[in-house]
Amino acid sequence: MVKWHMRDLTKWFYQNKPEETQAAAALLLSIDANVLAKGGVALAGGYLRDLYFGNQPKDMDFVFYGLTVREFLEAVRMWACRTPGELSWEVFDGDYNGADRIIPAVIKVSHEGREMDLILYDCPALDGVMHNFDHSVNEFTMGYDADFRLWVKHWGEWGVCTRNANTTCTDERAARMQELARQIDWEYVDVEVQ
Repeated sequence: MVKWHMRDLTKWFYQNKPEETQAAAALLLSIDANVLAKGGVALAGGYLRDLYFGNQPKDMDFVFYGLTVREFLEAVRMWACRTPGELSWEVFDGDYNGADRIIPAVIKVSHEGREMDLILYDCPALDGVMHNFDHSVNEFTMGYDADFRLWVKHWGEWGVCTRNANTTCTDERAARMQELARQIDWEYVDVEVQ
């Protein structure tokens, strides 16, 4: 069983990737401002992982939690109405590529050359979202605390890429994660995260 804890990377991101950190934080705040008080949103996954390990990030994944599908869609609509520039989006509800029961809705957004996935998790809090990520190497998150202080963290055991057998993951994706772990010198463990 893998030990599960958080590693605070906020200072590292501010010092080593200041422009990317500030841009991502501003976008996250613009989205967060439209989420109802009982829910939350965080930037999570490969974008932050790639920044940390010196790779070119691709799309951005924003994970939402503590919201119903209706509240999630309303939050995204409010954010879209307040966002300048051309924005296009497509909603996938319950039948998104690779999604499982824990993800009731996904919205793919294109805004000024930036591709984003807005992903609703059926979880009351962020730790539930992280417990349902398919690989621990992707468990990087950026969020705001109650006082609007930005934080960036990695959840899980550092240096170990663990595959979560409880989540949907294709063999091709598992092979990509195994290769990524090899490149960044992390141990790859193909077992369930508890």
